Amino acid sequence: MINTLQNDNNAHGYLWWLNGKDSFRLPATKVTFYGELIPNAPNDMFSGLGKDDQKLYVVSSHNLVILRMGYSAGTSQCDPSSFDNELWEKINKVIAY
Repeated sequence: MINTLQNDNNAHGYLWWLNGKDSFRLPATKVTFYGELIPNAPNDMFSGLGKDDQKLYVVSSHNLVILRMGYSAGTSQCDPSSFDNELWEKINKVIAY
């Protein structure tokens, strides 16, 4: 589940998003974006990214699990949003790498 399973989308495992890959493709698109899925997040993070910014982030290198429930933090979508990168910018200020 935390290994790339699609030849055309490096950042997607079996129902999980994988950070730290060199490219990704958003659902229902044929456009490949180069770079990490969530640049501010740890490379070994994998995540469930749901509707209305409901999130589950898992970072085993930090024994960290973060869950976000509630209303959308902005534009509603079922994939990475600006919320993800902004949140990890703040988290990075309080965790040690």
